[in-house]
Formats: sequence, structure tokens, C-alpha cells
Amino acid sequence: MCPTQNRCSPRLIRGASWAGELHRTWVIRDGATLVGTIGFYRLDGQGNGEIGYWIAPDQRGGGRLREAANAVIDWAFSSEGAALTRIEWRAVVGNEASARVARALGFRFEGTLRQALVSAKHRDDGWIAALLKIDERMPQPWPVLED
Repeated sequence: MCPTQNRCSPRLIRGASWAGELHRTWVIRDGATLVGTIGFYRLDGQGNGEIGYWIAPDQRGGGRLREAANAVIDWAFSSEGAALTRIEWRAVVGNEASARVARALGFRFEGTLRQALVSAKHRDDGWIAALLKIDERMPQPWPVLED
């Protein structure tokens, strides 16, 4: 849920993956309506994790996802949270909507991983970007996105 204040308050979902500290997932709600999810995956205990997010098509463009992502990134970098040093973002090549959110959050584009994203049906090339705890969270140029 994103109140009119400056911060979003995503609600936590606790599941089996929480027990092993491998994944953390939150939901983004508008009242009782689920409008998105956001989480950290592959938390390795060494300061690394991967962010993933989804927002309903009719909820896109209002800054809600970016606000929620900033809140969970703050948590992930904090010593009270996951104490991460590096957060990775990955998406199938061509997913410009997801890439624009990552860029707006300050992620730095690092390249293309060939056939690295595996689904039940096939493998896709993937873009990868990262945000370090020491990075300034300002949008950076991405060679794969037109400004």
C-alpha cells in the first residue's frame, strides 16, 4: 500500500522460503486489492541478492512500484534487514519497462547474459544490472534504453 506520504509500505508475505532466508517477498496493495509484488531472491548470506518485481498493467506509470522498490532496497541494505552489499536485477532482453524502473532506482547496466534466464519452455538472453550499497541512487545512462 502506498500512502500519500513519501514512503511505500509493502506488506510482507512469509512463506517456506523465509525459513531458509533465501527469498523475501512483499505485496503491494491498494486497499484490499493486490496491485504488485516485489522481492529479493537468491540471498546468499555473503551480501548479495537479486531484486524482482511485478505490477499490474493498470497500475503502471504512477511511481508506486518505484516507491515500493526504494523502501525494500533501503531494508535490504540496512543492517536490520538483509545487510546486502550488492543487489542484482535481471530481465529478459527487451523488457524495457522493467529496465526503466531499475534505471530510475539507480541500477547500473552491466551487460547481457546469453541464454541465462531459464523457464520451463526455453532459455532467454537476459540483461543484468546492479546497485551497490555505496552507489548514489541516481539514474544512470543505459546503452540498451533510448532516453
